[in-house]
Amino acid sequence: MAIMRWNKTSLPDPFDELDRLQEEMNRLFGLTFRPDSTGIFDRSEVPAVDLLEEADKFLVLVDLPGIEKQNLELSVAPHVLTLRGERSGAKGGKNGKGHVYRNETWEGSFQRTISLPEGADVDKISAELSDGVLRIEIAKKAELKPRQISVVAK
Repeated sequence: MAIMRWNKTSLPDPFDELDRLQEEMNRLFGLTFRPDSTGIFDRSEVPAVDLLEEADKFLVLVDLPGIEKQNLELSVAPHVLTLRGERSGAKGGKNGKGHVYRNETWEGSFQRTISLPEGADVDKISAELSDGVLRIEIAKKAELKPRQISVVAK
């Protein structure tokens, strides 16, 4: 039990203590939650995703170091992009007979669901895996693309 210094001006909030206890229990059992970055079925050990908007397209960049193309599955539904895959970790070196002294990378299957912006054209999507980064380009619908209007002087 930790010793707490008595503070005469304010008593500890019991809800703060419950939050602290919950965080310690999560850390004890290895549970880390990032609800703002994952979907309802996603695990906490998933690749990082960036979603960018350019003038004529949306760009999704996914960090996938060590993952082969055949271990990826990409699907799209109206307003939702789903990425599934599997990553196998190092098991005792190249031949499996060595010892792993530190393992900070994650392994196993993963799934990311990404909500697409309203103007994404799900019929015009391309994906390319290069140097451990999956680059997904999603075209914008024609009515959302900026267009130039010529000015005529009379």
